[in-house]
Amino acid sequence: MKRFLPSLAAFGGATIVCVALAVVRSSHAGRPAFSNLVWNLFLAWIPFACALLADRLAAGRGPQRWLFWPAALGWLLFFPNAPYILTDLIHLTFFRNLAPQWIWFDLLSNLLFALTGLLLGFASLAVMQGLVRERAGRWAGWAFAAAASLLAGFGVYLGRFLRWNSWDVVRAPQQLAADVSQRLGNPVEFRYTFGFSLLCAVVLFATYLMCCGLETLPRPADPPEPGKAPPAEG
Repeated sequence: MKRFLPSLAAFGGATIVCVALAVVRSSHAGRPAFSNLVWNLFLAWIPFACALLADRLAAGRGPQRWLFWPAALGWLLFFPNAPYILTDLIHLTFFRNLAPQWIWFDLLSNLLFALTGLLLGFASLAVMQGLVRERAGRWAGWAFAAAASLLAGFGVYLGRFLRWNSWDVVRAPQQLAADVSQRLGNPVEFRYTFGFSLLCAVVLFATYLMCCGLETLPRPADPPEPGKAPPAEG
């Protein structure tokens, strides 16, 4: 768990900044602002928490190990909530009558919310992909990441256009299953569903690949400890 502390600190700091921006905007507007973004950012934390829990449980033994599967299922159900926050950018079209400085404030604030949620989702996907890679190999891990991106794209469609939520799997499973089966069984009639889901999946997976590529970049060397000479180059 210690290896995740830097990520927790980074995402926690970004979340605090997002909430602070929401407070500033609300104080200026005289009413709650960005409440939908704050809520969706909270939902984006859930798959990250589920992934960390699954990672911890996967290393356990005995009965504790069986709890890995509920944690993994929780991650799968809530993972689309992380990229979903990107679609909240559509609300910026309603801010055209604002003063220019507040248009930029809202734009940059929305982008920070969206990036924080998206990267939380990618961090959770990286954890889950790592678990698959450890057990089934590198290519299985990438196949898992691609499949997760595709499911996330479909989940974003269900949330944005049909207004389904992750917890509706428990609250209204029959109605949700009917909507899903109707679209999966009629790909020609609901070609927009497949088109949007596929486009969203491609964008998510391409962005995830770029984020993974950042790991190969050289990192700044840590400063030498007091009393120790820096390592020799060569």
